[in-house]
Amino acid sequence: MVDKTTGAIDVTKFEALIKDFTARLTEDMLRLKLGGELTPEKIARLSTEELKGVSGVYARTLPLESLGLLYKSVYDMEINKIHAEVVPNVSSMTEPARGLIQKASRDEKALFISLTAESLADLRFIANSIRDMGLNAEQASKFIQVNIFDSNITVDKLDKALEYSGLGAYLWKANVNLVNQSGSISLSDTIKIMQDTFGANIDVTKIAIGDTNHIELTDEDKDLLNDEKQAPLYVQMEGEGIVSELFRVVIEMSANNCEVPKNLGVVKQIEGILRAFIFKPIGKINYKDIVEKMKNYESIIIAA
Repeated sequence: MVDKTTGAIDVTKFEALIKDFTARLTEDMLRLKLGGELTPEKIARLSTEELKGVSGVYARTLPLESLGLLYKSVYDMEINKIHAEVVPNVSSMTEPARGLIQKASRDEKALFISLTAESLADLRFIANSIRDMGLNAEQASKFIQVNIFDSNITVDKLDKALEYSGLGAYLWKANVNLVNQSGSISLSDTIKIMQDTFGANIDVTKIAIGDTNHIELTDEDKDLLNDEKQAPLYVQMEGEGIVSELFRVVIEMSANNCEVPKNLGVVKQIEGILRAFIFKPIGKINYKDIVEKMKNYESIIIAA
């Protein structure tokens, strides 16, 4: 590593030595933490804080791209853990809901779902939900559409966002729409986006919209929602919850005459509007506590 003639240090060899050292140190720390041979199952059982503690030993030695990948691993574990804890297992989905999803995924035009997403985390939650239902991208893209309200996810960063969130593996890019110019859109705008995605002649009564408080109902929208023959389904999530929960509720309500299983939360009709509802999750998490943490991870991941 040191030139015997000049006494200079070979930088390439020195960097390789440091990387080898940090990798071995991290492995040793994991072995001490978990005991015995390292396996994916053992590592998956680590809490987010434990993994961050171990990864922090060598994070400062990594370039930004590698650091982004490191944080992505921690981030993925956090999101997956929240999803698993909060959303009931797909086996608890009612039979009518299962049947409706199967019809929609076969392009029988039985249901069209639009969801709003506020962050990379929301995209991951949606990806996990599609995966849990056993759908591939082709099947899901026949009836699911997502509107993103996150100024950090721009046109030039959308491909990376879809890749890093995992949603790109379960939904076509054409089914994802960026809404960065404002904090809200109307119900009519949402329906227009869905018609652009699935066809101008889709049955509006088969549309179900899950909103994380980004859709403003105009007088025209309210008139449509009060039309028994033409109204779509509109569900707004209120309180502490994640979009995975809203996704499941929208499916169950579409299949069961606006009723939902008790293990999902409570749904109440918005006064004076026939097909508009407020969904209140059971409240298994304090979502506000993780928002800032998620944003910090996302800024590193997207920048890398």
